[in-house]
Amino acid sequence: MNTTPSVVVPKRALLFGLSVLLLFGAILLGAGCRSSPPEDEVIRLGAILPLTGEAAQYGKNDREGIDLAVSLANEAGGIDGRRIEVSYEDCRTDAKTALAAFTKLRAAGVSLFIDNAISTISLAMVPLLEQNQSVLMSTGASNPALSGSSPWFFRIWNSDSFEGRIAAEYLLRVAPEARVAILYINSDYGKGLQQVFSGILAGAAARIVAAESFEKDTRDFRSQIAKIRAASPTHIYLVGYGAQTGPATRQIREAGVQAAIIGTVAMEDAGYLALAGPASEGVVYPFARAPQGEAVEKFKDAFRARYAREPELLHDCGFDAANLFIEAFRGGARSAAEVRAFLANLRGFPGASGEISFDANGDVSKPMEMRVIRDGEFVPLTGSEGESGAVPG
Repeated sequence: MNTTPSVVVPKRALLFGLSVLLLFGAILLGAGCRSSPPEDEVIRLGAILPLTGEAAQYGKNDREGIDLAVSLANEAGGIDGRRIEVSYEDCRTDAKTALAAFTKLRAAGVSLFIDNAISTISLAMVPLLEQNQSVLMSTGASNPALSGSSPWFFRIWNSDSFEGRIAAEYLLRVAPEARVAILYINSDYGKGLQQVFSGILAGAAARIVAAESFEKDTRDFRSQIAKIRAASPTHIYLVGYGAQTGPATRQIREAGVQAAIIGTVAMEDAGYLALAGPASEGVVYPFARAPQGEAVEKFKDAFRARYAREPELLHDCGFDAANLFIEAFRGGARSAAEVRAFLANLRGFPGASGEISFDANGDVSKPMEMRVIRDGEFVPLTGSEGESGAVPG
């Protein structure tokens, strides 16, 4: 039996109280919407780049290219009114740091990633892609082991198996009986190019007379150069990033070694020129043939308007990486799996870095040519200098 006195609430008071509660809830909901838009109104990309350390210039250039592509897309209304946002993480050119960054961004809901020109970083992240249903677009990782490594991995830079072949075949044309020394960075990037180059020379009249490696933080190469000098090479194949190859080029000439230097695409970099100084004169290297077309000119105009200077190495690749994801969404993709399928079937995309088509391995094959450094400028080699012109992909 209930002995508690009953309390009667007037109907008018009850209705007033409910109205206050509903009004208060509406205010809170409105405030929440204004401060944080719903997740489905934003398309999120993740970029894991070397923003500090020896490769920071590559990361900075990629970031400027990415930011330009994203800002242009957002200014044009985004994707059906949805804004694109990019979350950046600094990998510091370290694989463990990159893996931690990937895990952090994936936990935040990011499933579309852009990385940089460091093969070691890409190789570390690739095993995580399929299990996390995530797409990784690399702007410059070139190690041959990345070809076909995952159906979720794509790169818009030629594989070293292509670049190394171009360099080796050039050498065999201009000096079929060359004595070659190889000086290369002890990393996935350096070892990949060294192996490709050496493999093509195997069995040829040209001989490898010395092969010396160095670590990424090396700046004094006199020990390796002394061994190379003792082998009396006619040519040196120099592999690394500008932070190492610039000082190495200068020290090679300071040691009195006059062997011709064949480098890599990383030579086309203002940082390399600054560190090598006059010793860079005459260095030859392979590079993607200068792209042509409306998309290229529009990118250059937009870059100059935004940054008031000319684009440099990887600016166009960062721009293209972001635009490829944006194009996938414009094409109807709404999940990482759908973006992956879109990219796998992409053919003839007019990119800032040239036409982009992915093969079954997620690779591109952009036409390459040999270039030379003349008076501080990067210029194509002419036929009279032993190069027959651009090599088609």
